Amino acid sequence: MREKDRRLQEELRRYKVNAPMLAASDRTAEAGSIPSSRVFCRRTQRSPNPRPSDGQPGHVGQARLRPIPNASPLALALEKGTECGTRLGEPFEVRRRTITDLPPPEPRIFDGGIPRYHCPGCRARVEPRPLLRSVETKLVGPGHPPTESLEFADGVRWIVRNSIERADQHPDASMDERRSYYRGVRWDMADHLRRGWRDEDAARIAGELWKRRDMLFTLLIEAGVPWHINGAETEIRQGVLYRKISGGRRSWTGAQVLERLLTVYRTCRKRELDSLSVVREAISGNGRPASGPPSAPARNLI
Repeated sequence: MREKDRRLQEELRRYKVNAPMLAASDRTAEAGSIPSSRVFCRRTQRSPNPRPSDGQPGHVGQARLRPIPNASPLALALEKGTECGTRLGEPFEVRRRTITDLPPPEPRIFDGGIPRYHCPGCRARVEPRPLLRSVETKLVGPGHPPTESLEFADGVRWIVRNSIERADQHPDASMDERRSYYRGVRWDMADHLRRGWRDEDAARIAGELWKRRDMLFTLLIEAGVPWHINGAETEIRQGVLYRKISGGRRSWTGAQVLERLLTVYRTCRKRELDSLSVVREAISGNGRPASGPPSAPARNLI
C-alpha cells in the first residue's frame, strides 16, 4: 500500500505541472488556474434554468451607460405613405439610436428617433427615407440641418441609388459596359463633390468622400460585390470573439499574427479552400494554390 501511495503521489505531481493534462478537463483546469479559453472539454450546462448572463451572484450587472444627449434631438417623420400616398397619422413605434459625432473640440451626442408607421391605405410598414426609394426631403423644424446640407445629401443618395439599381438590373453586363457606366458615375460624383459647398457639414463630408472616391463604386466593376458592408462586419466578428474569450493578445506581434491568420482563414472559407493547406504551402515556399486572378484596383480601370 505504501508503494502504491508513492506511485500515485508521483503521478499526481506530474499532472499538476502539466498544463495540457490539466486543460483536458474543466474540473482540473479550474483547480490548476488554467484560463477557460484553454480548456479542451467544455463543461455542459446541467441546470435546466441557466443563470442569466449578467453580473456574478451577489453583484449587479454592468453595461455601457447610454450617453446623455447634449445637442438638439433629430426628428424624422413621414406624413404620407411612400407606396400609396395615404396619410399615416401617429407612428406605432419609435426606435431610439444614440449618434455620437466627433467634431473638434468636443463630441456632440444626438438622440435620434426613427418612427415607423402602419399605412392605413396599403397596410405596408414604412419608415423615413429608405436608401433604395426616392423620397423627397424636407425640413420638419428650424435649425440643423440647413437646406444646403439636405441638398448635398440628396445628391449623394441619388448617385448611390442609381448605381445600386444599375448593378442589380444588369448583373451580366460585359466589362466594357461596366467600365463605361463606372466612368460616368465617378464623373457625376466628382462634379457633385466639387460644387463648393458652403455648409460646414456638407463640405466636411464632401472632403472625406473625395479622398475615398476610388472605393465608392466597386459594385459596378466587380459582379456580386454588395453595396453595403454587412459582409465585412461579419468577417471581422471572428477576431472580436477571440478577443472576448482570451481578453486580448499579450503583445502587438501576437495581435498582428492573429490578424494575418484570420485573414487567410476567412478568405479561404469564402473561396472554399483548405486554410491549413494554404498556410502549409505558403510556409514551404510553394506559394498559394490557384484561385483566380486578384481583383484589379478601380483606379486602374479609367
